[in-house]
Amino acid sequence: MRIPQDHAIRALPGVQLASFGAFWVGEGLGFQWPGADLSILGLAAVVLVASLLTIAVVRRTPEATTARRE
Repeated sequence: MRIPQDHAIRALPGVQLASFGAFWVGEGLGFQWPGADLSILGLAAVVLVASLLTIAVVRRTPEATTARRE
């Protein structure tokens, strides 16, 4: 799946914010992250994959197909 460049530019800050947010919520709750601060990279990968899968699912819905044609 190819994402247009302007969408990727808008999506990357969201991935970063979600990753840092999840990390700091875990820190606030006392969670011990494996790899300490480097676990943010793993969180970013999980958030990115989840967002790409969500985009793929939403694009396959009949409502999305109809909206794109108009």
